[in-house]
Amino acid sequence: MCSSDLVAVKISKASHKGYYRHAIREARVLNDIQKDNANASLPFAQFIASFPGPKRKTYVIINEVLDHNLYRAFRKNLISIQSINTTRAIAHALLQGCAYLKTKKIIHADLKPENILLDPKRLIRIIDFGCTLDASTINGKMHQQQPYYHYLQSRFYRAPEIAFGFQGSLATVDIWSLGCCLFEFYYGSPLFPAQNSRELQDRKSTRLNSSHQIISYAVFC
Repeated sequence: MCSSDLVAVKISKASHKGYYRHAIREARVLNDIQKDNANASLPFAQFIASFPGPKRKTYVIINEVLDHNLYRAFRKNLISIQSINTTRAIAHALLQGCAYLKTKKIIHADLKPENILLDPKRLIRIIDFGCTLDASTINGKMHQQQPYYHYLQSRFYRAPEIAFGFQGSLATVDIWSLGCCLFEFYYGSPLFPAQNSRELQDRKSTRLNSSHQIISYAVFC
């Protein structure tokens, strides 16, 4: 890499032990993905390098520079909103990414428009693996060996398993987030906008007619 190359730099401070540990885990996941993505055939940002900062007070992750995330791209009219063809293309890329992560037993756990970027060729790239879970550990269930997070999944895209605190498998939570994203891309507004967890539950119950349907999804998917 030449010194004139532009890169994206993510710095996590060691003053917050949780963030530092998450950064190390994210770097490991990115490095693993990059081994299969050297030719950029997968919908993930190109990982370049990672390393601890001076005196290990920070941890640095370097990726390729990408253009806009989808949240900004839609609002700046850089790509067509409410277009079935655009939504299908995005869905194809995201499903390809989720299918790959499943083979690696990785749960992204924070799919949202802000974490879906466009490269210079307008191809979809998924970023931010700082909240990933290991699906191979007790089928992806939450337990004491999983990394600790203050929360999983951004509220608008949070699956019932997370929102209601179910202790079953979390292997399908990315698919819920993906569906919420596709709804927003096509209709131009979030499916479950909520200011807090209670409002989120109420909106899901209203949208899906009854909480029974939500619980059925979480238990049987």
